[in-house]
Amino acid sequence: MQLESRVAEWGTRPDAVLSLADDPLPLAIAGAVVVLVAGIAVGRRRGTETAEGDDGAGPIPGGDGRETTAREESDGATFEDRIGEATLERLAPIAPDAVERVRELVAEGRVADREGLDRAERELRRGLEEALADGRLDVGVTGPDGRAYEIVNLPSRYRELSLPPTGETVHVDAAERAVRDRLEDGSIREAAMAAAAVDDHREAVRRHVRDREEAIVDRRREIEATLSDVRELVDRLEGALADRVAEFVLEGRHDDVVGVSEIERRISDATRQLYRCSFDDARRALRDADEAADELLVTVDFLGGLVGTIEHGSGRVAIPAGVSTALMTDLEPIVERQYDVDATIDGDAFVVADRGPTGERPSPTDGVGEPADATAVGEPDDGSTAVTESRSAVAPEAVADEILFVLRELDGSPDGATVQCQTERLPDGVARAAVLEELAAFCRRQTDLVQGVDLQEGAPPGFLEIEFAGRTTPRDGLDALQERFVERHGD
Repeated sequence: MQLESRVAEWGTRPDAVLSLADDPLPLAIAGAVVVLVAGIAVGRRRGTETAEGDDGAGPIPGGDGRETTAREESDGATFEDRIGEATLERLAPIAPDAVERVRELVAEGRVADREGLDRAERELRRGLEEALADGRLDVGVTGPDGRAYEIVNLPSRYRELSLPPTGETVHVDAAERAVRDRLEDGSIREAAMAAAAVDDHREAVRRHVRDREEAIVDRRREIEATLSDVRELVDRLEGALADRVAEFVLEGRHDDVVGVSEIERRISDATRQLYRCSFDDARRALRDADEAADELLVTVDFLGGLVGTIEHGSGRVAIPAGVSTALMTDLEPIVERQYDVDATIDGDAFVVADRGPTGERPSPTDGVGEPADATAVGEPDDGSTAVTESRSAVAPEAVADEILFVLRELDGSPDGATVQCQTERLPDGVARAAVLEELAAFCRRQTDLVQGVDLQEGAPPGFLEIEFAGRTTPRDGLDALQERFVERHGD
């Protein structure tokens, strides 16, 4: 009270402007004001720090682009208000670990206050950020050989998508950036909705590509396997014939033959079309390549059978459909020189005969599948005895029914890879060495199906055993052998 009365008295004095040395009262008043202002400032600072939270998390991004403090965001809000089960479900496929941690917090009752809600939201935001960094929301698709598909060439419904909640349309290339923008500037709810939309679209694009990719890739593998068989059969040939067949068939240096090198080029074109997402073009290219590869396989398979016929004598071998007669005509002189036989193309048949003492060519119509002067195989001679059959007197077409009968009679264990039969149990008209040897030779040429063929020496009597390759079951293998034989050697 003395201070207040002195201030009042001092203020009424006419000589109020005094030196501080004369009266210390003004200095005391100024000091009191300074202390009061400082106290107010410290109090406000402490209030602000308390509002930000004891963990120092600071402000959390608001959905309208401004920053609101945790108190402003969380006062009166529940877990369902701020985050919600729907948000967890949307993020579960994208950031499963983060969602699991938040579910544990909810189960433990640790999201009932502002601090718990802040922690849960931080977990989800961090999990989504990590998913983006790991490419989890990358809409791109990679093929089996590691190359990326050009998904920008897909129909518009796949190269664009609409993002909630605004319905904004974005290109697939900008989808990840759009989710990051929601995460940085929006609420966790908005970021989760955008991320889920991108993830769903990513899966739709992937399914669309995979559904078309599978058939194309499988067919490409089949063609490549066929070409491998073609190379293996060409390798079995010998001498000048092998060299010329490799030139014509493998290198494609014949006007009437689509060679392996050209087929491989078509496969490469089809693969490029595949990764450009031009699936129809890829299918067409592979269809053409598949047909050409099958024709090559029939051609070299026929040549292998022809060589077998030559090595065991003369015969008339029908040229299968798909085998170029022009190619056979060009190979005719090479066959003659290498095997010292007479070779003739007679319509749709390749006729070979041993050269006589004078080197004269026999007429191509002297016999079909037998020497011109021989009695038909298996028929009685002068009504009493049968002519001794020989391998040289048999062509596949001449014994087609017998070979198909043996294939139907073969059986094996359900879980095994082999089939066999005792040849002496076959009917007399079928149990002949020439039939069994021709069947064995045919099966050995089907390298994609058959691992090995074992025909007991001197059979019949004896066993015939066929072992199938890879995952080919005996039943499927026998069906395929029958189909191929009928296709290449008649009904």
